[in-house]
Amino acid sequence: MDLNKKHLLYLIVFFLFLSLNAFGQSNNITGRILDQSTKEPVEYANVTLFRQDSVFIEGTVSDTIGRFGFTNLISDDYVLLISYMGFETKKILLQNFLESVEIDVFLSERMLSLDEIVISASSTISKINQRIVFPTKLQLDHSANGMQLLNTMMLSGLNINPMTNTISSSDGGKVVLQINGVNTTSEEILTLQPRQIRRIEYSDYAGIRYGEASKIVNYIVTRDDKGGIIGMDLMNSLNILAGGDVFFAKFNKGKSEYALNYTTAFQKINSNNRTRTGSYRFRNSIPLQRDEIGDGGDYSYQMHDVTFGYNYQKNDSTFFNAKLKYALTDHPHNDFKSNLKENSIEIGQILDGVSQKINTPTMDLYYEHGLKNQQKIYVNIVGSYIKAETDRNYIEYNDIDTIFREQFGLTSDKYSLIGEGIYEKSFTYGSLKFGVKHVQSFTKQEIQQNGVFQSDLKQSESSIFSEWLHSKNNFSYSFGLRINRVHFSNTSTNKSYYN
Repeated sequence: MDLNKKHLLYLIVFFLFLSLNAFGQSNNITGRILDQSTKEPVEYANVTLFRQDSVFIEGTVSDTIGRFGFTNLISDDYVLLISYMGFETKKILLQNFLESVEIDVFLSERMLSLDEIVISASSTISKINQRIVFPTKLQLDHSANGMQLLNTMMLSGLNINPMTNTISSSDGGKVVLQINGVNTTSEEILTLQPRQIRRIEYSDYAGIRYGEASKIVNYIVTRDDKGGIIGMDLMNSLNILAGGDVFFAKFNKGKSEYALNYTTAFQKINSNNRTRTGSYRFRNSIPLQRDEIGDGGDYSYQMHDVTFGYNYQKNDSTFFNAKLKYALTDHPHNDFKSNLKENSIEIGQILDGVSQKINTPTMDLYYEHGLKNQQKIYVNIVGSYIKAETDRNYIEYNDIDTIFREQFGLTSDKYSLIGEGIYEKSFTYGSLKFGVKHVQSFTKQEIQQNGVFQSDLKQSESSIFSEWLHSKNNFSYSFGLRINRVHFSNTSTNKSYYN
C-alpha cells in the first residue's frame, strides 16, 4: 500500500471515530432565568425544548433560584422557548448542539398601556402562605382536564400520578382539593376544562381548620352562562381485566350549573397468591413451623360513584353548592388458595376467602357569602350513611377431612352529620378566622362469630377554633387555638374528654 492510500485510510478511520463519538455522546442544556431589569432570578418560568423542526422534546419550570436543565440530549438543532406571564416570551436557537452548554436567559417585562394607566401582569402572586398561579397558554393547550393542567404546572411539593389520577404531598400530608373554595374530589378535578380555569391558589399551609392536611389546591374557575359539555376519560388495561373510567356532563343556565359525574373502576385476577411462614413454641413439645405456599386465588373488585351537583353563583364572593352522591365498593372475592406444610411435611390446603361490600350515600351543602369590609362567612353541612358488610370463610382441609374452619361476619350501619360555620376577616397584612364545628355519628354493629354480638356506639365531637395569619414582605407567621370536646357512649361506657 503506497503512502497516499495509507493517509487516506487514516483520515477515514479518524473521521469515522469522530462521527461515532459525536453520535453516541449525550449532553446537557442548563441555565438560569433572570429578570432583565433587576437581574433577580425568575422562579417557575416555563421552559420548553423543541427540535428545530418543532418536534416537542421536554418541558420544565425554573426552580426558586431561576435554574433549569435538560439532560441526556443527543447532538441536534434545538429551540428553547421561555415564557412567564408579565414578561416577553423568548426563543433561543441552539444550532449544531454538540456539547453541554450553560446559558443565562434574561426576560424583559411586558407592559400593557391603557391611556395613562400602566398595568404590569405576573403569573404568580404571593399572598399569605399562598401562591396564586395563572396557567400559561402553553400549559392550557397541552392539557385536557384539570388534573393534567396541574401536572404540567409542576407546583413544588405536589406529586401527581397521571396513571391513578391522584394528588399527594411530598411531605406525606393530606392534600385538600377545592373548586372555588368548596372541597372536592380528584374525580371532579378530571371533569374541569382547562379553558374554564382562571387560576390555581396553592397553599403549603392548610391551617388548623383542616387538621392533618398540609396543602390546599384551590381551582378558581368560571362558568358559561349557557350551554354545556359532555365528556369521558377512559383508562383500561390491555393485558389484565382492570380499568378506571370517568363520564361527566355539565349544563349551565344563567347563574346555575348542573353537573352529573359517574366514576367506575374494576379489576379481576385469578393469581391472588399469598405465601407466609410462622413459628410456634408450645410447652413440653417440639417447635412447630407452619409454611403457607400460595397456589393462586380469585380477586375481583368494582367501584361505582355517581354524583349530582348543583351550583348557584350570584357573584365572585357569594354562591351555593349542593351535592348528592352515591358510592358503591364491592369486593366479592379476595380469595387465597395455599398448600400447608408443618415442619416441612405437607398436611393439606388452605382456602381463605373474604368478601366486602360498602354502600355510601352522601349529601353535601355549602354556602359562602361575602360581606362588606373584606368579610366572609362559610357554612357547610354534610350528612352520610355507610353500610358495610364483611364476610370471611377460612378452611384448612385435606383429602380426608376438614382440619380447621372459622367463619366471621360483620355488618355495620353508620349515620353521620357534620356541621361547620366559619367567619373570616381580611386585613392588609393578614387574616383572622373564627370557626365552630360539630360531628355527630351513630354506629350499629353486628358480629357473627361463634354466636351473634351486637353493639351500639354514639359519638360526637365539638370544636371551636381561631387563627391569625400574618404576612409582610418575606416574613409570615400564623397563630391558632383549637378546643375539642369528644364524647362517646355505648352499652357499657359513657365518657367525654377535652383536648
